[in-house]
Amino acid sequence: MNNTGIYIRVSSDKQFLKGHSLEWQEHLLKEYAINHKLNVVDIYIEKGISGEEIDNRDELKRLLKDIKNKKINNVLVYKIDRLGRKVSTNSIICKILIDNDCTLTTSDTGNVELKTAFGSLLYNILSAISQFEVNLLSERVINGKKQRVRDGLYINSYNVYGYDSYCNYDGKRLLKVNDFEKNIVNDIYKLYLKGKSMNKIAQNLNERKIPCKRGGKWCQSTIYQILTNRLYIGMVVYNGNAKKDCFENKGIHQPIIDEELFIKVQDMIKSRKKQKTKKCPNEYSYFSSLLVFENSTFKPKQTKANDKDSIRYYCKDKKSCFPSIKHTKLEEIFSSKLSNYKLEYDERVIADIFKDDDYEIVLELLNKIKREQNMLFDYYNNNIIKDDELKDRLEHLASKKEKLLSQHEELKNKIIDYNDYTKIKIYNLINNNLMINFNKLSKKDKMNFVNLFVEKIIIDINHNIEIVWKKQ
Repeated sequence: MNNTGIYIRVSSDKQFLKGHSLEWQEHLLKEYAINHKLNVVDIYIEKGISGEEIDNRDELKRLLKDIKNKKINNVLVYKIDRLGRKVSTNSIICKILIDNDCTLTTSDTGNVELKTAFGSLLYNILSAISQFEVNLLSERVINGKKQRVRDGLYINSYNVYGYDSYCNYDGKRLLKVNDFEKNIVNDIYKLYLKGKSMNKIAQNLNERKIPCKRGGKWCQSTIYQILTNRLYIGMVVYNGNAKKDCFENKGIHQPIIDEELFIKVQDMIKSRKKQKTKKCPNEYSYFSSLLVFENSTFKPKQTKANDKDSIRYYCKDKKSCFPSIKHTKLEEIFSSKLSNYKLEYDERVIADIFKDDDYEIVLELLNKIKREQNMLFDYYNNNIIKDDELKDRLEHLASKKEKLLSQHEELKNKIIDYNDYTKIKIYNLINNNLMINFNKLSKKDKMNFVNLFVEKIIIDINHNIEIVWKKQ
């Protein structure tokens, strides 16, 4: 008996929601099955799914599974392009059909004899035509977008905050300013220039219960998109994030941000990016910045969710034959190696050991205030901030500096002046039984010890290590 599976697919959500093509295919194929006395076992429907690949098509995979299990021995489709839109995809499907003695029937060409030379040729020609149509459509869409930019028109399908889209008399989609959203966009730019972070701006808008364009909540990435979107200064861009084949043109829409203001914001974004410090390894992955295998470094990765002790180190060089190693295992190897070492006395190392952390923190905060003051003067000289704002922010920093200087004097008087004898005695105490003492340390203290004394750790494929100590 000819057990038939009907396969139906539409490639766009719009087609699916409107109902045309999908219901029409089903009606046509059912009618074809009745007229040709085909026993329909099941119907497989893909709603709004592209035909280029197989992986994301659950119904097609179910059909192919049923073919392999001999539930289906004939596939009925409207056209071959419903099965796939790429020659490579259709070749995979064709092989499965042939290997499982399953026939293929289309409502427009009838039975396709895949095992014959003519049937195979017909199938491949129709597959190639299908892929050609997809490529041609893609080229037309790209060329259409490029032409819209050349005409000064906005090309993205989604609405942009600050504007509403509408169609004019000849069907062209244009932008008009949304006055309420325009004021919000201007507020975002001004708040950022005043020193507010993107997260703080998003939080402020959410607290004011101002929704995004689609009704959702604001976040850092949304604010970043608004602060970097050249549409607001009257420009339209094609393929803006790409390195090649990108260009821009003056748009016919009304700008809502002054170009000078926009440039100042871009400069501030770049300035803040430079000020970000590199994230340091924590007490669960402190070997990552030190470990070396054949000139390649490592990166840590947590292999079990919410289990920080499951961190493993993976070689950054993907061509490397080095297997991953668990942090706890490496720590054990490192610790055992310490039994062979004696650290030489050095005045600078002792100074690091006996330094007061609170005192160092206060010094760093004072230096930070100095840097912020210099940055404010730079902004003022470049007309990014005005007199009143400079005055207010300098007064705020001066108040913070006064409190820190008071703490600085208190901590300075508490610092212990260790004599040379005491320093040597404590250093020897640390150095004796170094392995035992290391194992007794907390995770954070182990990290501090390694960062203080170790330059790098060279490891081989058998997990033998060589510790290169810092030259103090």
